[in-house]
Amino acid sequence: MRHPNVGRSVAAFVALMAGVSAPAAPPAPVAPAPAPAREPAAGPPPEVVRTPAAAVAPPLEALRGSASAALARGLQGVSAERLKDDLAALVGFGTRHTLSDQADDRRGIGAAARWLRERFEGTAQGRVAVIMHTFTQPPTVRVPREVTMTNVLAVLPSAAMRAAGRAVASLDDLAGEPQVWVLGHYDSRATDPLDATSDAPGANDNGSGTVALLEIARALGGLDLDATVVLAATVGEEQGLLGAARLASDAARLGLPIVGVLNMDIVGDPTGHVGPDGVRVRDEGRVRVFSQGLTRRLTIEQVSAIRDTAAESDSPSRQLARFVRSIGPQAAALGSVEPLLIFRADRYLRGGDHLPFGDEGFPAVRFVNVPERYERQHQDVRQGPDGQAIGDLPQYVDYQYLARVVRLVAASAVALAQSPRPPRRVVMLTRQLANDTTLRWEPSPSPDVAGYEVVYRATTEHDWTAAFDVGNTATARVPVSKDDFQIGVRAYDAEGNRGPVTFATAGR
Repeated sequence: MRHPNVGRSVAAFVALMAGVSAPAAPPAPVAPAPAPAREPAAGPPPEVVRTPAAAVAPPLEALRGSASAALARGLQGVSAERLKDDLAALVGFGTRHTLSDQADDRRGIGAAARWLRERFEGTAQGRVAVIMHTFTQPPTVRVPREVTMTNVLAVLPSAAMRAAGRAVASLDDLAGEPQVWVLGHYDSRATDPLDATSDAPGANDNGSGTVALLEIARALGGLDLDATVVLAATVGEEQGLLGAARLASDAARLGLPIVGVLNMDIVGDPTGHVGPDGVRVRDEGRVRVFSQGLTRRLTIEQVSAIRDTAAESDSPSRQLARFVRSIGPQAAALGSVEPLLIFRADRYLRGGDHLPFGDEGFPAVRFVNVPERYERQHQDVRQGPDGQAIGDLPQYVDYQYLARVVRLVAASAVALAQSPRPPRRVVMLTRQLANDTTLRWEPSPSPDVAGYEVVYRATTEHDWTAAFDVGNTATARVPVSKDDFQIGVRAYDAEGNRGPVTFATAGR
């Protein structure tokens, strides 16, 4: 049965959203206007519809002021030609299979790792610190013997770390430092996942993401950012996400305050299948952004809480995906692709290095080009029946497209680094029936927070549609029914830069 007030409340909400636009800066807190005084009348009281006067449409641009200027400076130097040159050198190692030769200086995974270290050290205007994150991997289904593996990490310290003279030699040195991670696995494979000797160029999967890390290091190296950026070239992805799993485990053990993880994997070839009209699909303007809703390590209590609040699409990773989308128009104006959000952990039969980080509780997303040519992935290099080369070869990479993906990911990293960190433990009080919503939260740990916004959307909407500015407080009461909307809280700084949203859980 339809409640008689539903139509009026929805109409008021639609009318509100149609008549407002994003403000130039966070609006001052505005209380709902009190109902005018009236003489009591006989009979039932009249209905008064109170529209949420403080609500505004959330701005599309997440970055403003000095942060926006830093973003523009960082992206202007992204070079498609440099990406092409780097990829040619990376493919030149023949194979980067995780089990390939580690001692040879010209071929194999070891030579590729040392080349990455040298390339990272030569970027970022000398501001980068390289960590060779080495560990011993025991045998698994795709690792028949114990083997040493190495993730190559390039750390761009925050302005505060550099000012304090803090050196970075291992992950331990990042403890307590807010940080943004960008991933791209550098290993490759042929058709047989255990074939460590055949050529496996891995140009798109995932040479594209690897050289993108180098270009992001160059783009961000000259910027003074509020958070540290860690660019991680991971190993063992094709053998079962092994390098990323070890990194995520170590980061969780150390309690590293990772704001977000951006994984680039297969981001260089925007062509796909041949459609029913005989034309091959090509999408140069977008990149998919995958995000987990439910991670693998949720407890029964956590699953129950998600069910009770209908929060299946409100995980930290989904909030990160929405954050990436929020800066999409701003990044596009600087030459990036458009983010296409896909609310799924990854494609069917595939997985990526963002997943172990999500399972450890870190917000993590994966960037993938929209269509895919599967005959170019995980294939032995050979000649096809039509005379065309089969395999993941560099001639199939579109370097202009790859450069546009780099701009979006770099913009997302800058936005995360320059925006306040999310508030913690946002609780929506449910101890009594009410047509409004009361929330409380633990403040954002960022020192430059100027205030908070309570954001909300209809339960059928995929992204936040309106917000209340509630000022610099840790509690708020807003005239929106918790029964009808999804609700969250985000912090903003004095320039209006807004951080990712923390979804409100139910509590008493």
